[in-house]
Amino acid sequence: MPIILVDTNVLLSGLFFRGNERRLLEQFLLGKITLVLPEHVLMEATNIIKRKSNKLGNTENATAMLSLITEKCVVVRTAEYAHNLEKAEQLIRDKKDAPILAALMSTGHDYFVSGDKDFEALNLRTHISVRKLLELIGK
Repeated sequence: MPIILVDTNVLLSGLFFRGNERRLLEQFLLGKITLVLPEHVLMEATNIIKRKSNKLGNTENATAMLSLITEKCVVVRTAEYAHNLEKAEQLIRDKKDAPILAALMSTGHDYFVSGDKDFEALNLRTHISVRKLLELIGK
C-alpha cells in the first residue's frame, strides 16, 4: 500500500471541495493508501478551518471528516522532525513550509502531494501531483 504524505492545501481542498484531493482522501478512507500527516499540517488545517469558517462552507462536515482522518492516519509528531527544522529552513524559500519539509526529510513515504510551488522548485524525488498519484493507484 503506498504511503502518502500530504501538505495542508491538499488536505483542506479534500475536506471542502469535490475533486482529486477529495478522491485521494476517499482512497485513504477505503484503505487503499496510507496517509501520513505531520502534526504541523493538522494544527494548521484546524486553525484555518476555525479562522475561515464563514468563507469555507460546511465546516461541521470538514471537521468531522478531519477527526476521522486523524484517527486513522499516521500522525508524525513535531518531535520526530524537529531535528531537521533548521536544515529545512535553509532549503525552502517560504519558511512557513519548513516544518513540512522537515517532516518529509524525517519520515518514510512513497509520495508527497502538494500544490505548493516552493516544493515543486525543490525537485523532490517523491513529489507528485494528486492527479498523477490517482492514476498510479488506479483511481
